[in-house]
Amino acid sequence: MNIKNLMIPFTLQNKNKQVDFELAINAGAETIVTFNKKDFQEAETLGIKIKTPKEFLEEMEV
Repeated sequence: MNIKNLMIPFTLQNKNKQVDFELAINAGAETIVTFNKKDFQEAETLGIKIKTPKEFLEEMEV
């Protein structure tokens, strides 16, 4: 995959998380699980849910 050709509408405030964000978008992720939700706030504008590990497991009823 050529990262230069990915069409991402914006960059994250935390540049270190940009690759993770781009991979999630291109993989069709519905949810990003992270300990730091503020790093991925922009993803919510694309309909991707942002959850902590605890929230994710609670939703899955584990």
